[in-house]
Amino acid sequence: MDKDPVHPYEKTGAYIVSLLATDQYGCKDSVSKNTYIDISIPRALFFVSDSFSTCPPLLVKFTDSSSNYRSVKWDFGDGNSSTLENPSHYYTLPGIYFAKLIVTGPGGCVDSTRQRINVRGPRGSFSYVPLQGCNPFNVKFIATTLDRISFTWDFSDGTTIATNDSIVSHTYTSAGDYVPKMILSDITGCTVPIVGTDTIRVKDISANFSSESIYVLRFGFVNFHDSTISNDLITELALGFRRWRIQ
Repeated sequence: MDKDPVHPYEKTGAYIVSLLATDQYGCKDSVSKNTYIDISIPRALFFVSDSFSTCPPLLVKFTDSSSNYRSVKWDFGDGNSSTLENPSHYYTLPGIYFAKLIVTGPGGCVDSTRQRINVRGPRGSFSYVPLQGCNPFNVKFIATTLDRISFTWDFSDGTTIATNDSIVSHTYTSAGDYVPKMILSDITGCTVPIVGTDTIRVKDISANFSSESIYVLRFGFVNFHDSTISNDLITELALGFRRWRIQ
């Protein structure tokens, strides 16, 4: 008999393991350990506090009711996850999501289950070009939407437009970085803000200089100091000199 045996267990259940030892003189001793080996298969099961909403945000509380597991992982279906046993999660945008629970058993066996979460409301996305330019800077916005009756454009510079148009243009007149958004409304009054995915960067430059003195003797030298202001990298400075003769 092997001193360190390996034994396969092919069925689930709790097993008693016994060892009988005999020495060269025939002396014997034994030991038994009850439920020393426990073969079990994890079963994933969970409940949700709510699975439907006519308008976001929807707060869902998840309750784990799985069995025979050691660890859990939640996939909420919107790109977010959790390893808490009973987490809560906000769904902030309309859509159909499949929340999934994955449980892992003591031996590494895995089981999973999922439930559908339905959040209604107006949906959409929008794009805009160009993304960077000099002040004043004109940008074109194009929206693609579903289940909306109107929306409001918020250009992030203090200007908003309420309209039914899905294609608009806006001119930025101040240098800075802007992240626009559109606010969708449907027939039930549900309002959903959609934030842009890119930053609009409006560049500007204000040229200026000074000198130590503007009155010098003949053949004198004047030191000039640049005081140009810009929110972008200045790649070139050119100071021109032209004689101005007073008659």
